[in-house]
Amino acid sequence: MLLATGLLSGIGPGHGPVVGLSALLGVLMGAAGPVILYALACAGFGVACSWLLGGRQRAWASDADADVCWLALAIGLAVMLTLSHAIGWAGLLTASALGRAATFAPILLGIGVLALWWAKGIRSGGVLGPARRTLPRLRFSTVASTIGASVLVVAACSTPGLLWESEFRGFDCFAYHLELPKEWLARGRIEPLEHNVYSYLPSYLESAYAHLGAIGAPIGRSIVNGRPDMFAGAGDALIACQLLHAAVTLLGAGLIGRVCDACAAWSHLGDRARRAARMTGWAATLATPWTIVTGSLAYNEMGVVALGAAAMLVAISRPLSALRRGVLTGFLVGVACSCKPTAIFMVAPVVGICLVARTNFRHWLVAFGACGVAGVLTLTPWLVRNWAHGGNPFFPHFTSMFGAAHWSLEQVARYAAAHHGSGTLLERFSLLVLPAKGDPSAPGATVQRGLLHAQFFALPWLVLLSLIGITLSRWRRRLAAPAIVMSLGLVAQLLAWTFLTHQQSRFLIPVLLTGVPLLALAAAMASSERSLHKASTTDPTPRRRSISIRRALLAGAIDAGLLAQGVWLVMLFAQQGRGQPNQFLVGPGSPPTALTPAVLSGESFRAEWAGATEPERLRLESDLSSEAYVNLVTASRGGTTYMLGDSAPLYFTAPILYHSTYDRSPLGELIRAHPHDPDAWAAGLWNLGVRHVLLNHWELKRLHERSNWYDPDVSPDRAATFLDGYATRIRDWPEVGRTLFLLKPPPGAEGGR
Repeated sequence: MLLATGLLSGIGPGHGPVVGLSALLGVLMGAAGPVILYALACAGFGVACSWLLGGRQRAWASDADADVCWLALAIGLAVMLTLSHAIGWAGLLTASALGRAATFAPILLGIGVLALWWAKGIRSGGVLGPARRTLPRLRFSTVASTIGASVLVVAACSTPGLLWESEFRGFDCFAYHLELPKEWLARGRIEPLEHNVYSYLPSYLESAYAHLGAIGAPIGRSIVNGRPDMFAGAGDALIACQLLHAAVTLLGAGLIGRVCDACAAWSHLGDRARRAARMTGWAATLATPWTIVTGSLAYNEMGVVALGAAAMLVAISRPLSALRRGVLTGFLVGVACSCKPTAIFMVAPVVGICLVARTNFRHWLVAFGACGVAGVLTLTPWLVRNWAHGGNPFFPHFTSMFGAAHWSLEQVARYAAAHHGSGTLLERFSLLVLPAKGDPSAPGATVQRGLLHAQFFALPWLVLLSLIGITLSRWRRRLAAPAIVMSLGLVAQLLAWTFLTHQQSRFLIPVLLTGVPLLALAAAMASSERSLHKASTTDPTPRRRSISIRRALLAGAIDAGLLAQGVWLVMLFAQQGRGQPNQFLVGPGSPPTALTPAVLSGESFRAEWAGATEPERLRLESDLSSEAYVNLVTASRGGTTYMLGDSAPLYFTAPILYHSTYDRSPLGELIRAHPHDPDAWAAGLWNLGVRHVLLNHWELKRLHERSNWYDPDVSPDRAATFLDGYATRIRDWPEVGRTLFLLKPPPGAEGGR
């Protein structure tokens, strides 16, 4: 793992493995502290709740205990996410004495429980005592999983917003995954924000990111104006958020591996087959590029995968009462939905199918009743938060039933059009495998939006091959139950993606929960068939030889596919940053071209700029990015900068006025109030405190003309005409399509015309 990480961190000219590994370790030393504390607290709460699982608290002593350990980590994560949201909602993520006490209380409590459990285990000889410690054999699955984990760590240590072009370099982090925690910390409270509709989502992982920022404040002295600040120092809090999501990704991969093991045990396969299933599940998850792309960004997908896998494992393998099984699955699914609401239809049906299959029908009412109650109670904080703020607990959804809160019907229609698919039934189904034509973000181009996206690569074909192999195997009766359950779950997910989403490939990531176990079942079957047939003395030799050949071909195809996944993942990573992905890896020993969050925001230049002479300032300003220029130069002149067209303000630390694509546009409201009076538009912006306008030509054109998602009254031509008449052009950044304008004082204002 260390060797692979060092080699990957050295990809790119002028950045060798030694320098890369040094930079990587420097990043981890600066940013990993809050993540380690958070993870230890998760483990502590998991230990405290492990009695619910009905297992012994002895780590790795047996397969059953291993399940308990993995599930305890998942339950602990769910508890901590819930607490992070509760603390933030209560307005306690502040630098005050009470805020710090509330911030660190769950951390200290969780670590304290973990320490007591560990001490008790050492005294009794139960912790790590009888565990079997053997070095893993070098398999293709081991190589693939090592590659995936190494790319995950290296990418997570890179500056946010510079890797993964397929995700527009983490645009969603700029828009809300990291932007909301930044704003919540500045306000001292997690609450809905009327200028950013995504703040109305449950946002449990984003709450954890805000919690990390509050934890890191005393450690990194990252307090500005009495508030924890995500950009203080070197911006380590942003890297910490990515590292937390990477840790959740590793947890999710381990839990999927345990689900694969449980499916093999369900089929009464031996230890060798179960081990092969575990390793295949772990490797297939980590070698899938979509896992690493989203897992290394501060997204929320992997929270859904990890908690969904934990709920499946409880439903499949744990010998629990129907009541306890229902409560645990409901809680885990509820928190998964609180990470990303799409889990309601991408995870909950799968867990429901597992419960049906593994629960005696006489106990279905108890199991599903407990599951439903626990799930609803888990979602209640989010529902109450939205209801208290806008009257609609599900906003921005179900507006026809519960009201549109602060939105107009036109905004509701725009949001709905952007978040639901279109086309005929056949066209929607075809997007699972055929490219989409006329994509708004790339006119005239075709884009794969389904299972054949490059970041799934070989996984769909491996799953299809596995289904064929299981169907043709003589052991298909053994494998029938788990194979049917996973297949039904996969079909339910594909139907949900087709009818309930806007059909983007990333929304198919939860198919890992069902597709990977099918692949692992085939790998387990291929691993065990040979020994099973050797033990048989009744089969004729030619038949035994034919089955052995089929087994070898299936096993070879799976191994080759996993290895190809790992190689393809490395190739995708190496293409980032124009072939220099590690130019964004920052730390001691990193090259001078490395970009830290503080460099991108301009905080690294603040002291130099403040102490510079006028000629030196002009020279320095000529090299500043748009974010750094606004944060240093524009902010020093006073007033607010209005971001027109932009909806991703993460690296702006100066006072700004912005809104998400679907929210109320200040200029649009002024245009509708005074349709033919540009003077009133300028006066309205001035009265809002706006002194500068940063126009993003590219985004405004894309969102207004190509997607029809932006305010219809704020067209690119109207915005350009207005600014040319009522503002002075100051600076252009043609490489990013931005232009900065100084708003002219309107008549009647101080210094007005």
